[in-house]
Amino acid sequence: MIRIAKVTSLSQKLVQILAFVVLLATLVGTASAQDPGSPSSLKQTLASLRRDAMTAWQKKDAETLKATMAPDFLFIGPQGIAARESWLASLPHCSLASYTMDQVQLVELSANSAVLIYRMHYVGDCDGHPIPPDTAVTDTFARRDGKWWIVATTFTPQM
Repeated sequence: MIRIAKVTSLSQKLVQILAFVVLLATLVGTASAQDPGSPSSLKQTLASLRRDAMTAWQKKDAETLKATMAPDFLFIGPQGIAARESWLASLPHCSLASYTMDQVQLVELSANSAVLIYRMHYVGDCDGHPIPPDTAVTDTFARRDGKWWIVATTFTPQM
């Protein structure tokens, strides 16, 4: 009987410890979900910044694009590498009817840099040539003076 009492006491302690760990994990999970610096919050912030840039592209709104793209922005695509001003100069020659983003993933490099990787589905053209409809995109972001900027975009058409 004594041995059974010890096992019961030990199992009760294990249950208490397990309950505490579950409670602690729940509290930590809730706090990080509300933390503006949490990865999910950062992912939402950067994806929203990308959507703002896409909407500006649809509207051919160079000023809003300049507000999202760092002055040293680079675009890397099938035709090569273009600096911000060169890329913006192509804006009048392109038409973007619609787009959707999916499979969005975040890689946080530091407190001030992150990479957003996603698939983009486009309907549009540049100089009469269709934009590849399915593209893997990698955006590199940097936070400078408290503001997130798109520093580089790599555009890889999917076959």
